[in-house]
Amino acid sequence: MIDLKSNSLSLRKFTHSQQIIINNSFIITIPLDVIFFMHPNNILEVNYHNKALKGTLISNIKQIINGPYQQKLILDGVGYKVEHINDTIKCILGFSHPVIFSIPTNIEINIINNKEILAKSDSLQDLTGFLHKILQTKPAYKDKYKNKGFKLVKTNLELK
Repeated sequence: MIDLKSNSLSLRKFTHSQQIIINNSFIITIPLDVIFFMHPNNILEVNYHNKALKGTLISNIKQIINGPYQQKLILDGVGYKVEHINDTIKCILGFSHPVIFSIPTNIEINIINNKEILAKSDSLQDLTGFLHKILQTKPAYKDKYKNKGFKLVKTNLELK
């Protein structure tokens, strides 16, 4: 079930498929054997015999309603910093040289206080792939005693 909040939803049926239109701009084309129920309190329920397609459809609708995916990387350590220069990210991580990453076109980057990277994208796969590429240069989980390096916000690390 999907809570549509204040979004408008309409449904068009054709001979071989049907379309869901959200906020008069986003269109999702789906097979005819998918059944939708619209509850009075603005909640959409999807029934389909193929569970994989049902899950993909629900996640696509939720992404359109909730907006783009976003994740945050935090850099801990004295002297470590991150800079956003044009279409690249320059990381100073205590190596003899700065580490430079080129930002993909579908990812939007914001740097906060030279220590946090806030990344947004419509593609979850591209976003996590790019952030894990940055994370692997200096991961905080490899430094068990001081916890220095990059870490994702939701990650809890235990010190020894």
